Amino acid sequence: MKLFQFYICFMLFAFVMSPALSFAQTSFNGGGVNGGSIIPGNDIRACAPALEGAIKYNSVTKKLQFCDGTNWLNSGGSCTANPACPVIGNVCTDGSVFAGFNVYGTACSPIYVATTNQSTAIGWSTEDITTTTDFIDGKANQAWVVANRPIANYPAMQLCENLGLHTKTDWYLPSVNEMTTLFINRTAINASSSQNFATQDYWTSTGRGQYEAFGLSVGNSGIVSYVDDAVTSDVRCVRRD
Repeated sequence: MKLFQFYICFMLFAFVMSPALSFAQTSFNGGGVNGGSIIPGNDIRACAPALEGAIKYNSVTKKLQFCDGTNWLNSGGSCTANPACPVIGNVCTDGSVFAGFNVYGTACSPIYVATTNQSTAIGWSTEDITTTTDFIDGKANQAWVVANRPIANYPAMQLCENLGLHTKTDWYLPSVNEMTTLFINRTAINASSSQNFATQDYWTSTGRGQYEAFGLSVGNSGIVSYVDDAVTSDVRCVRRD
């Protein structure tokens, strides 16, 4: 038994120290009367053939995921991609780009992104009330505003709400989680887009209190922070089936 525990500890030590997997941190506790556990860390890299078989804990969706060589999938179940554009970065038949998967409750769904920004300088809100705070579902955030507030008072969301692009009209402003997915997969998305994710700051549909909303800075390593909702940032709309 001691030899077995030594072997497990050695393998985990090699896993943590391996340069190829240095993005994720893993800890192991094998002692005590209650046994032990392995705690995988997050990995911000896009899934690729070189990472096939890797596992990570997605700290945003709170899900254990594995890399199948193409996409990060939730453990215990799989996400189904559109067969017309099954790989992240593929252009779908309608002209939108497959941007990755997100989990909404217990459901996994592919999301698609427009090939260009809808704005490079627009505000989030012109009124000071608490509205949308969901970090996961941007579609739900925007639907709440449409149902409860004048959409014209939320210019960034209004752009997506009124957008008709790639034969679709169900676009919405992505949440923090969805915008993070776009950032992680930006290299593949950029390869199929006419306008790259480069150094811009992007709005999300996730608000914070009465006066602020969250944005993601592509030029600052994907940092998510809240700012005054009257300032201007870029917008890139997404949709899902």
